[in-house]
Amino acid sequence: MKNHINIFIVEDNYIYANLLKRELSNFLPCEISIYTKGKDCLDNLYKIPDIIILDHNLGDMNGMEVFKEIREVNQEAPVIFLSGQKKMSVAVEALKHGAFDYLEKNEFAIRLIKEHVQKLVHYCNFLKQKHTYNRFKAGFFAAVLLYVVSILYLYLI
Repeated sequence: MKNHINIFIVEDNYIYANLLKRELSNFLPCEISIYTKGKDCLDNLYKIPDIIILDHNLGDMNGMEVFKEIREVNQEAPVIFLSGQKKMSVAVEALKHGAFDYLEKNEFAIRLIKEHVQKLVHYCNFLKQKHTYNRFKAGFFAAVLLYVVSILYLYLI
């Protein structure tokens, strides 16, 4: 299990993105990448982010377009929308397509993001532990099977 959580912040307001990065960096050990354009985020999905914080109003694409393309590449990464977009239909669409949450940028947004990220960190760690356990279990059963087959082979010769 890695010590740092890999977070993508996709936000066209660079000042706000850096404020968010500073708050999260002070809050937990994480590696944070800031992308001011949706395409830049999509081009860097090979870095396999653990969490993506996504603005809806981006310069080159809107958040839903970016989100749908993220889902084509990575079904697992939790995406939190953080936007000044106040249309309920946008929030509903994001949640319907599997976003972890949709938060409005306001005076409580940073606190809520920190709470959500903390929950997601625990969830990501749980998934990594489960994956490690499943790999161990598969390796163990493969070793037992190999042992049994070798004993049978020796017995039959």
